[in-house]
Amino acid sequence: MNDTRRKDIREIITRLEELESEIEDIRNSIEEIQEEEEEYRDNIPENLQQSERYTQSEQSSNNLSGAIDSVDEISSAITDVYEYLQSAIE
Repeated sequence: MNDTRRKDIREIITRLEELESEIEDIRNSIEEIQEEEEEYRDNIPENLQQSERYTQSEQSSNNLSGAIDSVDEISSAITDVYEYLQSAIE
């Protein structure tokens, strides 16, 4: 591989590192919202735990958990791309 292509790949790697940082921030934000939702649900009085409000909160929390799992999959895929690119310029 010539120096020009190596330089281009290094620039892509830098962009991937920036993207990974942004994805980590997004994951942390979602996780924080999920924790707040769980705390909200945990504070719903026992006599309202069969209510629509409780059910909606539980569904929201489950959806947020799914979002976190999906973000983790994206992060894992980016790591794979990073490793392939690193191997390409070695």
